[in-house]
Amino acid sequence: MKESLHFRCVIQENARRINQMRERIHETFARRSEGREAWEAWSRACAEFRQEYEALAFPGGFESGLRRLEAGEERAIEEALAFVEVRPYFFRSQYMHQKLVPRLKRAILSSRQAERFHAVMERLRRQGWG
Repeated sequence: MKESLHFRCVIQENARRINQMRERIHETFARRSEGREAWEAWSRACAEFRQEYEALAFPGGFESGLRRLEAGEERAIEEALAFVEVRPYFFRSQYMHQKLVPRLKRAILSSRQAERFHAVMERLRRQGWG
């Protein structure tokens, strides 16, 4: 359970960071035509986002996480379960959620993991998502 809490905290912090970087892109974009320095600030903000996004979006990277989840890796199952429990909101996070849920449905879960996943699915159903 401690590991699950750790993953949820990491996911929430990473979502905050992604949103900050995205906001920086928007702020610098609005001023990029003001001169060379403004253009370079925007360019740096875009480069930072591209460089850091994959590692922040999902622990170990999203594509790697999907492969590890499909392979039944215990840690990947915990990370994916934490992600759907937290349901972070950032660029492409809803797409990621939609990719993780069916894979978790097919994964072999412990009884505790199955309880947690059922609770998430029930919450989503009540909210009109399922």
